[in-house]
Amino acid sequence: RGLPAGLAEVEMIERARVKQAWEASLPPLDDLSQLEKRRRMMEAMDTVEWAFREQEIHKLQEARLAVLRDLLSQRDRAQTHTTAQRLDHNMARHRRDKDAKLSKIRWDYDRSLRKLTANRRSVEGRSERRDVVRDHTDHSSQTYAPLARGGSVPERSLTTGAVKSRFLDTYEGLLELEASLPAFVLEPKIKAPKPKATKRFVRRSERIHIVLMKEHQALKEDKDHVEQQKSLRFLVKKEKAPMRPLTPRVDGPPEGEEEKELAIIHLQKLLRGKSIQCQEDEELLQAQTDLILSQKHQRDLNRHQAAEEQAHRDGLVGAELADLLDTLSKELIRLQEERRIHAVVLLAMRERRGPAIHVVTVHQASVALYLEDIVLASVEQTAELQAREEVRRIAREVNHIAYAMEESLNELQSEEIVSELVYSFLIPEVQKIMVRQKVRDRQRRHLQAAQRIIHGSVDSSGVSLGPARVQSPGSGSEGTPARPTEDESHS
Repeated sequence: RGLPAGLAEVEMIERARVKQAWEASLPPLDDLSQLEKRRRMMEAMDTVEWAFREQEIHKLQEARLAVLRDLLSQRDRAQTHTTAQRLDHNMARHRRDKDAKLSKIRWDYDRSLRKLTANRRSVEGRSERRDVVRDHTDHSSQTYAPLARGGSVPERSLTTGAVKSRFLDTYEGLLELEASLPAFVLEPKIKAPKPKATKRFVRRSERIHIVLMKEHQALKEDKDHVEQQKSLRFLVKKEKAPMRPLTPRVDGPPEGEEEKELAIIHLQKLLRGKSIQCQEDEELLQAQTDLILSQKHQRDLNRHQAAEEQAHRDGLVGAELADLLDTLSKELIRLQEERRIHAVVLLAMRERRGPAIHVVTVHQASVALYLEDIVLASVEQTAELQAREEVRRIAREVNHIAYAMEESLNELQSEEIVSELVYSFLIPEVQKIMVRQKVRDRQRRHLQAAQRIIHGSVDSSGVSLGPARVQSPGSGSEGTPARPTEDESHS
């Protein structure tokens, strides 16, 4: 089940099998004569186990060292790649700037030349007339190469007057044309002209280049020229073969010497391997120590920078808080002083206005009584008006209902309604008079109680009022407010 066993699993299985076979081959514990043999076998197995563990540790350290080397190489490659990209980017940017500047300089140069040429033509103040002969003789004129800004397309104009023939357009036509022409037509008769020897000034760089080329050619010829040794024509010397030396003979090693040498060689290999392992362990430990120290140094540096930044921020915040608290404390002291002064002023004003306040209180009490009478009269008048309006509204509604019922009634129903109205008018009138008398008596009691309360409050304040008039609700002066006395009006 699962994936097949890998190399490591197979090695573990083989080691487990070997160990089981070794355990099976151990002498039993109850055999006292073979205890020494069992001890030797177990010591040998321990030695093998320790060697295997050392080998595993060595492999693990090698793997870690390889991973560390790969990481370092990757980091170096990444840094190199980043640096190269940055350099390429800067170089490309500088090259683009240089090309742009060069193109601008060339464009300005051409423009200046065109301006100078145009100014030279019109230097005498008159425009030069067109010379048709010169335009046709000069192949750089606009007759042969018109300007594109004038609306002409050179590619299209080249094909307008072209000769179209199958001898020129097809391969078979070319073969037929070549076969029809004589042979001397196909042979070129133009000879290349020889370069003219000019006696012009040769620059120093060109002279140095010519000298260097001559020196190079001379060195190349000397190198290629190898003198061949001439052999003798008649006499040939025959070389004798050297005599072979005698084969040395070595006596065989004594008995047991070879095993001793093999053991010594094996011990040397073990010591050499152990020394190499210790050296690699020291290198790995040194690399790990350097890495740890660099990380610690970087961490300390980061902590120091963070502490400096935090201290700087704390200093700024502390200064701002100190200024803010100082401002708030000064503002609080100023506010407290302002409130204290305001309280002192209020106390002084209260002491100064004490008598006037007493007089004003008395006047306000009298005015309150006057206003209370006016309010009561206004309330009664408003209630009376609202009651009259309500009665009129109900009367109108009843009138409408009566008219509507009268239109739909017959004679018997009319007589019945009249008898009910007469009965309800005679009998309830007495009840209405009794109810009105009860309401009048209740209002009189309330009014007398209110007047007693008002006179008691006025007497306690020390203000004398004129004789109050107590009017019954049923008197003729109902609904008119009580007028204040002469003293009250003056107050």
